[in-house]
Amino acid sequence: MNIRRLAILVLGITLLITVNPANCDAVTGLGIGARLGFVSDYEHPLLSEQNIEPEDLSMYGAHITLLSIAKLSVEVAGEYSFRDYRREIDTDCLSCLPVPVDFEVRDYAGYATARYKLVTGQLGVHLGGGLNIHRMTYSMELPYAIPGFGDVLEIPDNDWYSGFHVLAGVSFGLPMMPFRVFAEGRIAKINISGEAARQTTLLVGATFGAF
Repeated sequence: MNIRRLAILVLGITLLITVNPANCDAVTGLGIGARLGFVSDYEHPLLSEQNIEPEDLSMYGAHITLLSIAKLSVEVAGEYSFRDYRREIDTDCLSCLPVPVDFEVRDYAGYATARYKLVTGQLGVHLGGGLNIHRMTYSMELPYAIPGFGDVLEIPDNDWYSGFHVLAGVSFGLPMMPFRVFAEGRIAKINISGEAARQTTLLVGATFGAF
């Protein structure tokens, strides 16, 4: 599913709940929402070795609150992060001239998070943490065919990785509002080939129903 279709799906669900928020309130403790943000700090050991690490990744996603009682809530989220960028790679294939290479990095991630509300009310403050899983894919495109370029630069194989994360955030909602908005900062550690990669993500979103 490409990002346009994902955005249309999330928007459609959001509009449905906005028109009839009772659908979400009918099941106590459930909520649904959408989010977006960017990965401001992306450390990836396999890409760092090749000096082709991307800078910032854009992120879109959706989430479901499975349980919300007192100051504790449990949430699962699906996120899609991506970055298209270009690097000039030095190689001996063309008399040491740098070659412009287009790269694509895709991260399909799932998060299971327990959130504890330090402050409740119209303006809330919360901390959280949990587990995450990632399907990372990579590709590169050369401007023209270069024999033996794969020996000069090897991008990682597409693979699954797991890890854990912690987060802190604030939220805001009024009694007459059918949703609650939030902003979070999250640090995720990901086990990539025995090394701990890091992602620092800043995100905002809205949740209809329980938060």
